[in-house]
Amino acid sequence: MTNATLLDSEIHDEVNHPKHYTDHPSGIECIQVTEHMNFNLGNATKYIWRADLKHDDGGIIDLEKAAWYVNREIERRKKLQTSMPMTTSGPGAINLTFKATTDPAAVATDILSHRGSHAG
Repeated sequence: MTNATLLDSEIHDEVNHPKHYTDHPSGIECIQVTEHMNFNLGNATKYIWRADLKHDDGGIIDLEKAAWYVNREIERRKKLQTSMPMTTSGPGAINLTFKATTDPAAVATDILSHRGSHAG
């Protein structure tokens, strides 16, 4: 085994550094990018990254998997938007009143008069 072969086998360790994640022209591994994303986006990126490197189908399987994770993330975000509506009145609403004043005593009095006036 030559040094070049040994080096290549170390770089493309099937467990720690699989070739389909280390052969990107950028010279970085996929995980260096995806570890900064949430699960769905990281997996979508992973499948796009390796689309032409793992299967002999022109990347179709991996691109379909990536689309599945992107769609899952879209649905997750839509649910978050509908489950956390902003309220302007009623329980859970935040009501802020701003008064222009430079009198510290007036500010303190105003804060103390509103203490305990909220439900909860």
